[in-house]
Amino acid sequence: MVNLFLDKALATGSSDGAVRIWDANTAGGGEWLTLASGQSISDVDLSPDEQRLALGGRDSPATVWDINTGELLLTLSGDAGGVYRVDFSPDGTQIATAGADNVVRVWDADTGETLLAFTGHGEGEVGGLFRGTLDVSFSPDGTRLATAGTDGVAKVWDAATGEELLSFTGHTDGLIRVAFSPDGARIATTSDEEDTTVKVWDALTGGELFTLSGLSWRAWGLAFSPDGSRLATAGDPGVVKVWDMTTGEELYTLPSQARTVLGVAFSPEGGRLVTGGGEATRIWDAASGEEIVTLSDVGDSFIALSADGKRLFAGGFLDGIVRVFVLPLDEAMALARSRVTRSLTTEECQRFLHVEQCP
Repeated sequence: MVNLFLDKALATGSSDGAVRIWDANTAGGGEWLTLASGQSISDVDLSPDEQRLALGGRDSPATVWDINTGELLLTLSGDAGGVYRVDFSPDGTQIATAGADNVVRVWDADTGETLLAFTGHGEGEVGGLFRGTLDVSFSPDGTRLATAGTDGVAKVWDAATGEELLSFTGHTDGLIRVAFSPDGARIATTSDEEDTTVKVWDALTGGELFTLSGLSWRAWGLAFSPDGSRLATAGDPGVVKVWDMTTGEELYTLPSQARTVLGVAFSPEGGRLVTGGGEATRIWDAASGEEIVTLSDVGDSFIALSADGKRLFAGGFLDGIVRVFVLPLDEAMALARSRVTRSLTTEECQRFLHVEQCP
């Protein structure tokens, strides 16, 4: 399951082929719209104007939906073998896709016309399951595309022409993720289990800036802090590390969890770090690495924060359930009071409000 958030709504996609949009207001929580896509969904991306939803399908073409009416707007036919990633351009006029057939495509987001199609990478495999191009991302200014291939190479392309601009060849195993820093000046890449390093590159020259070592296995998640000064990596076996992007030094490692951490995200102001997976969804102090609160005992979740940092959405990878958490304590208390008709027990206050004694 993959999830993202709108200003006042949460969109989720699951393997049952349904996309649901949920009211994420404190007083809400109801299901707003269901899109029965018929796809086994591998990725979800929201257009910048928050009117359309692009879906990647593990065994089907990408599709585009109107989030107000639930109407299927476009089927981006042409991808063979499934689409791992979909990404709207920053201005919302284009959609980039990447998947098992190793062809990177750029589509007109209004008409579905194929604007670019080029073979991005060579042969390879990641995790014993995935072949092709596992990730594609527009740069923050929309002029470039970055891709991660199972051939162990990351590349940067001209988003208008498809011309290859840079190739990063320092990894020795297939690549999983690629991420631009918020200013577009750096690119981070993660590799599979025979390499396990995370590398940070100069996105303009292609020069390698840092090799981040010390991970015992692959990293599935990457997240730059909002100011670009730190990078969080998350993956197998339940290891999350935070790195200094000035020196490349490890700042700290969060307490190891028994299972894979699939998602990691900084809060909008950069003060908190949220992890999904392992045994639970957790919030940490981003400066010290101290755990602030455990929100759920359900592991294997992808996570995202609302734009104001007050809502946390955790989508269960195994159970298909999306859990919405209200983070400010006063709002959590108000929500609890609005939904119960009796006093909470001490145990319930500790579990749901994260306080030792009921107010």
